[in-house]
Amino acid sequence: MKKVVVELLNDKAEKLLLDLEELKIIKILPNNIEVLPKKKPSDYFGILSKEKGEEMLKYVNESRDEWDERNI
Repeated sequence: MKKVVVELLNDKAEKLLLDLEELKIIKILPNNIEVLPKKKPSDYFGILSKEKGEEMLKYVNESRDEWDERNI
């Protein structure tokens, strides 16, 4: 499920959220849950060695060729 953090700007908002939880529309999580930022593809740059990347690409291409050769 998608998680969001909200800032309550009005006292009535908390009551509204509690009502939504009672109706099982939302679930209110404890405050101590840490929200981690989403990682971008650029965050993974350099994790794989060039050799390992080339090896994986070769495997993917071979797998695709096998599927292309199938007669269904």
